[in-house]
Amino acid sequence: MNAIIEELEVSFPAGGSCAVRAVYEPTDPFAVQLQFNVPREAGDCGAAAPAGADEDVDQWTTWVFARDLLALGMNKHLASMRMQVGEGTIALGPGPTGDQITVVLCPADPGKRVVMYIRRAELEELLVRSVQLVPFGQESTRLDLDEEFRALLRKSA
Repeated sequence: MNAIIEELEVSFPAGGSCAVRAVYEPTDPFAVQLQFNVPREAGDCGAAAPAGADEDVDQWTTWVFARDLLALGMNKHLASMRMQVGEGTIALGPGPTGDQITVVLCPADPGKRVVMYIRRAELEELLVRSVQLVPFGQESTRLDLDEEFRALLRKSA
C-alpha cells in the first residue's frame, strides 16, 4: 500500500503562508505527519537542523502525531464548543472560521510556539483516505511487531 501525501496550504494568524505536506503511511498506521518547508530565517520550529545543513537553504521539518488526535480535532461537536484537543507538543481545535482547523505546535522552547490554520476540507480528505486504507481499530494488524523488535535488537548490537 502506498502512502497518502496531501499538499496543504497553511496560513498564520499574523499573515503569510507556507507549504505543508500531510503524510499518512499504512506502515505506521497510528501516525500522521505534517512536514513543513521552513525558511531558515524562521528558525527550526522545534526540530534540530540536519547535520551539515546549509544556513541559507530552507529545510523540511516533520511533526508526527496520532491519527486519533486528528480525528478528534476534526470533531464538529467539539468545534461548536470551541474546544481544543491535545496536551502534548501538538494541539488541534476550531479555526477562526468554520472551514479551518487551528494547529498549534508547542516545541520544548515556548518561544518557538507556532499557531497555524489549515482548511478543514483538506484534513478531512486525508483522514477519510487514511481510514479507507487502514480502518480505525485495524491499525495493529498492519504492524509486524516481531520485525520491529528484531530491528531494535540489530541496532543495539
